[in-house]
Amino acid sequence: MKFPKKSMISQIIPQERFIANLNVASNLRKVFIDTVETVTLLSSLNMETIFVHRGDRVKHIDIIEVLIRRQALTPQIIELIHREMAGYTIFVIRYEEWAQLWCSDLSEHGKFHQTSWQAYEDLEMELSGSDLDQIYLNCYRRITGDVRKHFKTESAINPLDQIASESFVGSADLANSESNSLAAKIKKMEKEIAESKDFGHTVKLSMQVHLLKDELADVKKDELADVKKNSELAKAGDKEADVLAQEVETVADAAVKNRMQFNAYRRINDGSY
Repeated sequence: MKFPKKSMISQIIPQERFIANLNVASNLRKVFIDTVETVTLLSSLNMETIFVHRGDRVKHIDIIEVLIRRQALTPQIIELIHREMAGYTIFVIRYEEWAQLWCSDLSEHGKFHQTSWQAYEDLEMELSGSDLDQIYLNCYRRITGDVRKHFKTESAINPLDQIASESFVGSADLANSESNSLAAKIKKMEKEIAESKDFGHTVKLSMQVHLLKDELADVKKDELADVKKNSELAKAGDKEADVLAQEVETVADAAVKNRMQFNAYRRINDGSY
């Protein structure tokens, strides 16, 4: 599993940081010491280290590797570590040559999701998205398998102060809000591309627009599916469904066109033309 070179830290965090406030006789303290060999801050993802926009909620993402002595781990240990990290955290749990990815369920305090065990060398985490909010959300979706999850847009909770109480929701109304937000970001970035005189910057922006347009096409498809599934809305909103269908087709065509443009940028940039 590789991360951008500039984001790499690889610093071991002393165990005492996580168990200092536990009673000496605490069973959890004993379990932590018996189970955890090392806790390492592998990487810190932020706008300076991976060159993406800061999110509305996610300012940085820490990648923490926990090396354990046996292939079993209680979520309470992850919770102990999670509480000490000042933000959003993705965990790599490693036992010998095997590993898992873990993350917290932000709508339910103390609940965590994890992938199945797999060879450490085969472990993958795709850092895709136009900003840190979307990158973290895509990691969450990768771990949980729930592609419909997204941030609750009306929440005013500060994730650095109350991360456990922030929730994910999947309503059609919020999906529509997400599509509007994506469309606005695409429009802004396309304007920046048109005005840019820096070829490298143009290529980078074009790649981000390509990802956003693909994502927007998926959101529009989900909106159309929701309209069709609800019989009452379908009867009263045939016209809306037609409009959505046209939008899906338009966005999908735009995504294909943008992909072709990006491939051309990439070939020019790497000299394959």
